[in-house]
Amino acid sequence: MKYFPATNNKTPQIVVALITYQHQQFISEALQSILIQDVDDLLVIIADDASTDNTPKICLEWQKKYPDKIALILHEKNQGIVKNINSIIPYIPKQTQYLCWFSGDDLLLPSKLQKQVDFMQQNPKYVMCYHDTFVRDDKTGKQYRYNNLLVGQPAHQGDIYKKLIVKRCFISACSTMIRWSDCHDMMFREHVGIRSDWLYFIEIAKRGDIGYLDEPLGIYRRHGNNVTRKHPDMTSEYLIYHYLYKNYPEMHSVIDKGLVGTYLAYTVKHLLVGELSYSLKYSLQTLLLILKSLSNFLHLFIVLPLTFFRRFALLLKTGKINR
Repeated sequence: MKYFPATNNKTPQIVVALITYQHQQFISEALQSILIQDVDDLLVIIADDASTDNTPKICLEWQKKYPDKIALILHEKNQGIVKNINSIIPYIPKQTQYLCWFSGDDLLLPSKLQKQVDFMQQNPKYVMCYHDTFVRDDKTGKQYRYNNLLVGQPAHQGDIYKKLIVKRCFISACSTMIRWSDCHDMMFREHVGIRSDWLYFIEIAKRGDIGYLDEPLGIYRRHGNNVTRKHPDMTSEYLIYHYLYKNYPEMHSVIDKGLVGTYLAYTVKHLLVGELSYSLKYSLQTLLLILKSLSNFLHLFIVLPLTFFRRFALLLKTGKINR
């Protein structure tokens, strides 16, 4: 690993932690969207996971151009997404006030950072806030709001610990701002895989309230190289629920409801795209859970119509099933 520190030794108010891999066509635009934000006290820490395209070269050029604002980690061997994320954490100054996670293929919209700082300062009890984002398909140019009742996920705020377990992840990772003093000891759980951000948000929510800004302040790009598109099954989600089941026994009934909704979502998604073996696998898992308790059975009838409705609405909006 090679590390190129920023030349400015002042502790920043905001750190944007940016992970990147094979993002040569996106990374410059992503960095530009960060550096034009209307905040002065900012540090960007980039971690490139041994990209084999021009991403490391482009990142190094940006670090040399803005040495006071950008620090750069260049891994010489591929770490995997979760280890790459965690590699940034030791380099975040402890006195940093706010941390934002970001990816090299996403975009910040103007005033995102300042609006979140204003919100966090006005609401000191919140450990984190997030905002709505546009989900944009790079191939078609079509987009929709992530926190949208029709095609996305409804947003929730306040004490959302249980909601994050039952309703799956309704927080877009690139929309978050974390009060670092409350969460500086937290790492992403490597063993749960690509959706470790969801578990990270659950564990943050256990520490305190989370706020929401009902405005799209970022763009999450959908493209053929998205890491989540390369994993059609729910292995990562299952590992998260297994972790919660083991470590939070008082939450077993809540976790079961989350599993019902998750199995059902995968059943419907794979059914609608014609992947019948996956659909059958997850429908059987759903059946076993609803036979476990009356509560799970009743919960199925709450989530079943919503799941079909949102999938079809998304298909009509974007021409695709995947959220």
